[in-house]
Amino acid sequence: MSFGLEVFGSDGSGTFLVTDTSANLIHQGVAAAGTGSSVSLSGTTVKPQIYVNAKNVSGQNEGIFAVWDSSSKVVYFYALTVTFQSSTQVTFTWTAKSVNYFIVRSTGDNPLQSQDYGLQIFTDSGTVAIDSRAFGTNESHFISEVSAGNLNHNSYGDQITSDQDAYIEMGWSGASQGTTNSVAAFRCAKFNSTNIVANSRILISITIFGQAGFVSNPWGLPTMLIGKLR
Repeated sequence: MSFGLEVFGSDGSGTFLVTDTSANLIHQGVAAAGTGSSVSLSGTTVKPQIYVNAKNVSGQNEGIFAVWDSSSKVVYFYALTVTFQSSTQVTFTWTAKSVNYFIVRSTGDNPLQSQDYGLQIFTDSGTVAIDSRAFGTNESHFISEVSAGNLNHNSYGDQITSDQDAYIEMGWSGASQGTTNSVAAFRCAKFNSTNIVANSRILISITIFGQAGFVSNPWGLPTMLIGKLR
């Protein structure tokens, strides 16, 4: 390796390589952390990782979801309420909620390139692996668990983790309705006092033998990252 960074560890078996930048590992840093119903990430060009904990937030109803507005570079946090207006109409109500969050951004997605001072480390191929100017806070994070998810799950309220203090990466969450309100889908995380669960459904209004009603089907869950601030 002509330039870059290597990290070694050691145990009873000897010395081993933890990582090096010749493997093209791109570092991530905590761009923002705090409490609120939204957070602005000026200059960010790609969707960041959005970690949320809402354990003590009231009125979660179906749960919490996050929305990334790529135009304004703002993340919004909402609780979802589902209301069946009739056998053919369902409506979603989004209620802004103040949650605990931290936002993780790739060091290569750097809105502060104009700053003159900082530290850069490149991979062996010349890609920026670390740029200290990209870090918006002095915080650091770690991945405490990974939830394997279940793309074919058949239950409502699948447990993500029993650690109620953990932060869930919310890139998988969302809520949407069809133009006629006869089709809708949502994926939310509900933060309880003892665990965190995923609530997800696809709702479709159908008519059989002249009788209309909604069919509620599970919407499979992807792999989820579970993290904490140090």
